[in-house]
Amino acid sequence: MLKIDKPATTYKEQIKILKRKGMKFSDEVMAEKFLESVQYYRLSGYWLSYFEKKDQFVEGMTFEKIVDVYMFDKELRNNLLYIIDNVETEVKSKIAYRFVHSCSPLGYANPNNFGRADYYAAWLNKFF
Repeated sequence: MLKIDKPATTYKEQIKILKRKGMKFSDEVMAEKFLESVQYYRLSGYWLSYFEKKDQFVEGMTFEKIVDVYMFDKELRNNLLYIIDNVETEVKSKIAYRFVHSCSPLGYANPNNFGRADYYAAWLNKFF
């Protein structure tokens, strides 16, 4: 049987736990809704660096500060994914353009355009 180290807690209990550790809340209703949508353990990675000592937050740490850090990280991640998507699309476009102009639009059907026959066979089986 599995040993359970920590019991499941409600959102209100999670807020109480954070308060005991010194976190301040200006809007507990918002905090409860945020915990419901994001999840306690996902957020915990964002507040780890704000501990003064074990289980004690630095003076003045607020839940809203953690939300701000989380939202900044989310926005940064989304912006990076947008840029990566654009780069990926452009690279694929350039590869396809060069391939069809050097090997023909049906160049994928010619095994001589691939370095290894086994790779070509595996590629054909995967996509056709």
